[in-house]
Amino acid sequence: LHDYQELTIKVYDAENVPLDGSPLSLLGEKKIKGNYHDARSIDNHGIVITTSHVNTDSFTNELYRWRPQYCGLNSTAYEALAKETALNETESFMEKMVKDLDVELDGNCDSIFQVASIQSGDSKEVYDSNLLGNFVRVLSFDMDMSTNQLTNEFTTSSSGTFAPDWPDSIYVSQGFAGVVNVGHAYDASTNRWKESTFVSAFDITSTPKPFAIARAPGRPLNKFATDLYDGHIRIATTSFDWSNTDSTTVNQIFVFQLPAEDQGREMKLVGATEHLGKKNERITAVRFRGDRAYVVTFEQIDPFIVVDMGNHSEPKVIGELEIPGFSQYLHWIQLEGKRFMLGLGRQDEDIKIGLFDISDEKNPVQSAFHLEKQASSSAGSDSLAFRYLPNSQLLIIPKREWTWTAEGNFDGFVVYNINATHITPVHEIQHADSQSIYRGCWYNAYLQPRSLVFQSKLTTLLSHSVLSTDLGTGDTLFDLNL
Repeated sequence: LHDYQELTIKVYDAENVPLDGSPLSLLGEKKIKGNYHDARSIDNHGIVITTSHVNTDSFTNELYRWRPQYCGLNSTAYEALAKETALNETESFMEKMVKDLDVELDGNCDSIFQVASIQSGDSKEVYDSNLLGNFVRVLSFDMDMSTNQLTNEFTTSSSGTFAPDWPDSIYVSQGFAGVVNVGHAYDASTNRWKESTFVSAFDITSTPKPFAIARAPGRPLNKFATDLYDGHIRIATTSFDWSNTDSTTVNQIFVFQLPAEDQGREMKLVGATEHLGKKNERITAVRFRGDRAYVVTFEQIDPFIVVDMGNHSEPKVIGELEIPGFSQYLHWIQLEGKRFMLGLGRQDEDIKIGLFDISDEKNPVQSAFHLEKQASSSAGSDSLAFRYLPNSQLLIIPKREWTWTAEGNFDGFVVYNINATHITPVHEIQHADSQSIYRGCWYNAYLQPRSLVFQSKLTTLLSHSVLSTDLGTGDTLFDLNL
């Protein structure tokens, strides 16, 4: 297994924060295998997802037809010799790989999903010859270090699954971790392989262990396309078929029931919606909340769709609204005791912030919207850059404007006031002047756009600077250039 980086988990004491500016106390640390993919914390339980590249070249290198030992052989003789070579090398290769996996095998492979879990169908052929391309680990550890000494190495437990590629997304909730991969399933009716979403579910209530698998047609948009509710997994996907002259896309939500201990590992498909949106549209935003799903599809207009998920076997559309533009991220909020969905996306070349009144789910309406002309925001695809403050009803997002000249460029954050009928910009926080943005900066270190709020003081991180701003006045409290 090959890793592109060295990973270390470090746990710091966040209860006893020094007030003199000195560093936090390090309670424990441990080096782990893999390239970082994602992490979560549930109470005192830490979950880290890593991915390692599996170097199969050491096994396959001697099997290629162009190798000198196969020179002059016909196809039958080549296949026979290659098969014999592969069988002779299999045991030693697997011993090396199992040693590198760094999972708790306990004399068997129960802590690893079968390789076949990432594709399905009746064909004996393999769609993707690189099913062993990557190994995804689900690692857990106890973050309660109260009895540990400083820098004491703590214990971790891990499980995993093979995958042909980097995981599409990770979903963690309620003692459940789902590794979502995109693979292929064979359709005998059309004699074709079709793109499919595979969810490898791990029980993380104690030592991680695989317990269920689900497959849905199509590809999910992001991590918000998967949801666990009432013992069921819901997955929203878009299937693409460029040869279909009627519609190149199919958007659906699939509902799978988690299996009981005596029902094997396969999740049972119990329900699915009809196609969501119009022909040729794809899902651009999705958000589940309890027994409801909110979906945005787009090709030329933005259908905002409300789906009743109360009956697992019969999810159905109950409300729909068509407006210009489209949303990329949806965020549930309450204003004046009413339910709203705050959407961030695009309309033509502009940022669009839209507020959807969903108090009447059968008749959702856009009660307010705001456009930032000729601008873009990474928060549409990076939810961690999006911050909404429910008490003050303020939205904070990064914004970038590029004019192709030295004048009028902007790279920073904007604070908006959100009410039921208006969305109004309150403060603009510039992280670099227009000429510096135009000239560019070639420093390798780069901060992702993030915002933090403490006692009405807003701290924003972007590119090479950290700014503190008074949320009430908009005054800059400090500006740290890195």
